[in-house]
Amino acid sequence: MPILNLNGYKIANPTILSRISHEELEALFRGYGYTPYFVEGDDPDTMHQTMAATLNTAIGEIRAIQKSARSSGKAERPRWPMIVLAFAQGLDRPEGDQPATRPRAPGVHIRCRFRMCVKIQAFELLQDWMKSYKPEELFDANGVLVPELQELAPRVVGA
Repeated sequence: MPILNLNGYKIANPTILSRISHEELEALFRGYGYTPYFVEGDDPDTMHQTMAATLNTAIGEIRAIQKSARSSGKAERPRWPMIVLAFAQGLDRPEGDQPATRPRAPGVHIRCRFRMCVKIQAFELLQDWMKSYKPEELFDANGVLVPELQELAPRVVGA
């Protein structure tokens, strides 16, 4: 399922698709044969809940399309779901770092300066942030995704 990360601002200027109105963007992707679902906002808790609900809806649609195709035997072109994700730049930043909201804001959210002590602090902030995802619960000693999480992945039919 395609997920378009429509971050409105990159290093220099807005992305091309972020300049298109919501209605025009929806029409564009409908024309491509998709049913676009928009997940937009700037509050992390709301965004996580909205994204989870949208994924559930999209996966339900995919399963319905697959079930219909298997039971009918008809070769039809379905309208697959897709997600257009638009959130404030830096929304997923480490705790304590400010989001980049200026139009020409750089994409680097952990500030590194030339002095070594600041670089070490920035590294420690990055390290703490990454550890907050608890990789030891997600991967085994060899870096392989744990079986419980592997089971969550959708199965490819016929593979």
